[in-house]
Order: sequence, then structure tokens, then C-alpha cells
Amino acid sequence: MNPTANILFTNDHEATRHAIAGILRNQGFHISEAATAAETLEQLRPDIDLILLDVQLPDRSGFELCRQIKAIREHRLTPVLFLSAAARRKDDQITGLEAGALGYLIWPVDTRLLVAYIRALVHNHRLERELGRLRDLLPICAGCHQIRDDDGYWHEVETYISEHTGTRFSHGLCPDCIKKYFPELNEETDPAMPAPEEPPA
Repeated sequence: MNPTANILFTNDHEATRHAIAGILRNQGFHISEAATAAETLEQLRPDIDLILLDVQLPDRSGFELCRQIKAIREHRLTPVLFLSAAARRKDDQITGLEAGALGYLIWPVDTRLLVAYIRALVHNHRLERELGRLRDLLPICAGCHQIRDDDGYWHEVETYISEHTGTRFSHGLCPDCIKKYFPELNEETDPAMPAPEEPPA
């Protein structure tokens, strides 16, 4: 996945946490580890792409932690995936989803399924985040029409939109610009020149 996805993984069982974190690192993910709810909240950053969460934590339940994370404005859309050794109660998976998680897997789980879940959730989260940025007011220079990104760098409009949406551009001239820059051309001298559009009635 490009760029590297940032995963915050919370599990109080050290051996299990290190084992799963190692598997995910081998798949190209950047993993931050936490053993408690308090450590999880301390490590929350705006660039976290997904939170992988255990249910049984020493200082509070994973369900409570999930609700608390979702109450934080900048993380209300950050995907949470529960990964627990077992569902203690029949309705634990339902409770996890109602708390705001987007999935609940029971460990041990096929690591291919775990990785596929994470990649799908991260992909969707990044799409939502980029669409949200594009919906916001873009800082654009009134003179050269370059766009300023979140880090303060300026980009050509085509470059910015291509990088954030994958849109590819083709270039041409509209009829008004053809008249402006090539006044010697007209429909009679250049049959390929588009005819001016009729104004709407």
C-alpha cells in the first residue's frame, strides 16, 4: 500500500501484540503499539489510518475506548477494527459494531483475511479523507492559480487534482481562447476549429 498505512494496534498481551505487529510490518504497514486505553489515546495522531483494538484492556473495555475515540472530532471517521482472542458474550461482535467499529475479527484468524480487512478499510478511509479535503475551501493564488496544500507547498491545479483524485488531464483550447491567441484562425481557414456555441434561449 502506498504510502505506508499507519496502524495503531492496542493489545495488553505483549507476546500476542508483538507477534501480530510483526506479521503486519512484514506486509508493509507502519505499526504503533499500545498496551492500554490510556496509551492508545496518547498515541492518537491525525495521520493514523486505522486502529486495531482488543476488547479486554486493563484500564477499560475496548468498547468504551472505541466510543471515546469516535467522540474525538478528528478521529470520528478513523476506522476501528476489533481483533479479540474471543467473543466473551454472544453479542460482543454486535456491541463492537454499535460502538463505532467497522469490523470484529476473532483471533486466531487467517492473516490473509486480517490484511485484506485492513487494506480495504484504510483504502476507504483515505478516499473519504481526500474527498473531504477537496470539499473544503482550497487556498488558491489569485494571480497564478496555484493551490496550497496542507503543508504550505504550492502546486499547479492539474498536479494537485491528479495527486488527490487520480484524475488525468488532456489539454486543448476553448473557442474563446482560440480567438484570443490565434485571431487569424476562423472556421473558414481552419475547418477543424469548433463553431461557437449558441447562447441558451
